[in-house]
Amino acid sequence: MSMLGGQTRCKRFDYQTTQTLETKLMQHLSHLFIVLFSLLLLTNADSGLPTNGHTPAEKEKIARTIFDRLVEARGDQRMPKPQFVFSQIKDKGAKASGNVITLEEAAYDVCASLGKHAETALAGLLAHEVIHYYEKHEWEEGFISLVDGADRNQSRGLSRAVKEDVEAFKKDEIEADYMGGFLAYMAGYPISNIMPEVLDGIYAAYNLPDTLLKYPPLEERKTIAAETGQELNQLIDVFEMGNLLTVLKAYDEAAAYYRFLLEKFQSREIYNNAGVTFTLAAMKYFKKETIKYVYPIELDLNSRLQTQSRGIESEKVLREDLLQEAIIHFEQAAHLDKKYPTALLNLACAHTLMGQSMSETPANADLELAADHYLEAALHARKTIRLADKLGDAYTAANAHVLLGILAELQGKTADIADHFKKGSQSELSQINQTILTQGALPEKTAESSESNGLSLEIREQINGLSLDEFRNSSPDWDTDLMVADGRNRIKIQAKKKDMQNSKILLHTLGRRGNTLLIHRTGDAFTGKTAWDLTLGASREDIESAYKTPDYYVPIAGGLMLVYEAEDIIFQLEGGVLKRWYVFLREQ
Repeated sequence: MSMLGGQTRCKRFDYQTTQTLETKLMQHLSHLFIVLFSLLLLTNADSGLPTNGHTPAEKEKIARTIFDRLVEARGDQRMPKPQFVFSQIKDKGAKASGNVITLEEAAYDVCASLGKHAETALAGLLAHEVIHYYEKHEWEEGFISLVDGADRNQSRGLSRAVKEDVEAFKKDEIEADYMGGFLAYMAGYPISNIMPEVLDGIYAAYNLPDTLLKYPPLEERKTIAAETGQELNQLIDVFEMGNLLTVLKAYDEAAAYYRFLLEKFQSREIYNNAGVTFTLAAMKYFKKETIKYVYPIELDLNSRLQTQSRGIESEKVLREDLLQEAIIHFEQAAHLDKKYPTALLNLACAHTLMGQSMSETPANADLELAADHYLEAALHARKTIRLADKLGDAYTAANAHVLLGILAELQGKTADIADHFKKGSQSELSQINQTILTQGALPEKTAESSESNGLSLEIREQINGLSLDEFRNSSPDWDTDLMVADGRNRIKIQAKKKDMQNSKILLHTLGRRGNTLLIHRTGDAFTGKTAWDLTLGASREDIESAYKTPDYYVPIAGGLMLVYEAEDIIFQLEGGVLKRWYVFLREQ
C-alpha cells in the first residue's frame, strides 16, 4: 500500500528485498494504539551504576536487567533469546559469540565510571553486541580483540586479510552502532553521544595501543561511533514525526515516515504503527454513524466521510484494502514478539472494523463474513487480556475490555456493553465510551469552549518564550536535514535541538511547493507553562478546565492525547498526568 502525496494506491510494502552490504544495515526498525508513542515518552533518567563496594553478583544482576530489557525491546522471537554471561576474565570487553553475549566486569566498571551517563553507556555497549547476535555478524571477535600479531605475520596473505577484516569490521560496527543505539532508545534509555568515551575508557582499562590488528585506529572507531550517533538522532526524529503526523490525521505522510523506518529497522512497534496508519486511513471511508464509539486504536472522534467524489462500492473496496494491509502489519508485529499485547489488541480492532465494513450497507452486506470477523476480533481481545494480565499491563487489558464492549453492541449483546466498559475502567476510553453509551454521543465542542474561557485565540502558545511564528521568521539554522522520500512525493524533515532549553523543534515539508508542519515539543524536565498556566503533571480535568473540550482524543500506550486544532496544541497524558505538550503550525 502506498500512501503519499494525497493519493492512496494499493500496493503492498515489500520489506524483504535483497540488500547490498551498504544497505543491509537499513533492515530492522518496528500498548494500545500508536505504540511508538510509548517510545516518544521515553524519559528514563540515567542514575549511574554501582562499582566500588558492590560484588560481581550485584553488578551482574544490574547488567542482566539492562540486557533483558534490550532483548525485549528487540522483540524478535524468530531467533532464540541469546544467553547472557557476566565474566571476571579481562579479555574482550564485550562479545557476541554464537548465542552467548558476554560482558566483562572490567568493561562494566568503565561504563560505571561515566557517572550520570553510566547506564546509557552500558545499554549502548550491550545493545551493540545484541545487534551483532541478531544480525549474525559471525566474524565478530569482540568489542576489542587482544590478538598476538606475531603468528599472523607469518602469513603471506596478512596484508590482504587485514584489509578485508577492517572493511568487514567497519560495515558491521557501523550497523551495530546505528541499530544498537536505536535499540537502546527503544528500550527506554536516553540518547547521548557517549560511545566515544566508552571506547576511550576500555582502551585505557585494557592497556591497549591505539592501533590493533584487524581494527581501525581508535580515533577512527570513535569517529564511526560519533557519526552513527548523529544518524541515530535523525532516525528518532523521523520516528517522532511519523507519530505526530498520525495524531494530526496526515496519514499519507505518516505512512511514508513508517515506510522509511521499516526499510532501516524492522521491529514490532514500527509494524504496529504502520498498521495503525492503514486502520485510521480506512476509517475515513466509513459512514459517520457507523463509527459510534472511540476505538482503542482510533485517532479521531469526528471521523467525516467526504462523499463528493466517491461511491459506496469504491469506498468499501478501498477501506477493506486498507484494513487488510493493517491486519498484515499487526500480524507481523505479533509474529516478531508473541508477548506483545498491543499488536493483538490492534489486530482485534482491525477485524472489528472489517466486520463493520462488510455489514455497513444492507444492499451489499455479507453478514456471515462480518460475524466471522467479529468472532476473530473477540478471540484476539480476550487473548490480549490474558497476555496483558500476565505481563502486568493493566492499561492494555482495560482497553481490550473496552473493545469487547463495542463488539457486544455490534453482536446485539446490549446487556453486556456497560459491564465490559466498566471492566475497562483503568483506561480513559472507558469513561468516554460510557458517555457515548448513555448520551448517544460526546458533547459537541461549542464556540464558547473553543475560545478557551473567552480569551483571545490571538495569544499564541509559546515554549521557552518562543512562538513558532517567531521561530519561522528567524531563518533558523537547522541541526539536521534528512530526505524521507524523494521524487514526485518529496518529503523532508529538519530538526533543531541545540540551545533549545529542554525542547525540540521539528519541521516536516511535503512536496516541492513546501507545505509544512512545524512542531515544538517540551522536554521531559520542562519547567515552563502553557498560555493558560498549565505545567507538566496537570490532569485531564485541569486541561479541559482551561482549554475546554478538545477537538478529538488519541488513545496511546498508557494514556491519551488531547488535540486542540484552533489553539494549535496537543497535550500528551501518561498515567493520568500531563507528560509533555506540542505546539504546531501548519502552512499550505
